[in-house]
Amino acid sequence: MGFLQRSYERIDLLHKMMGRTDTRLDSDLSLCGESNFKSALVSCLACKNADECKLWLNEVEGAVRPPDFCANMHRLKCARDN
Repeated sequence: MGFLQRSYERIDLLHKMMGRTDTRLDSDLSLCGESNFKSALVSCLACKNADECKLWLNEVEGAVRPPDFCANMHRLKCARDN
């Protein structure tokens, strides 16, 4: 898979993860000590758990806490709680 295709896939996964964890897509992640949304995307791009993420997103319904394997777990929890 090429970099651009993987980037689009990860953007989609991050978008779905934020929706599933009831994190607003326009959340200001700087509240969590991050400079901007770019940091969350970079973590997602570097994550080795994409297959596990896809399975989790397909199996889980409703707004839930982010899974422990998610590279953005702390960011998502912080943004949701603020």
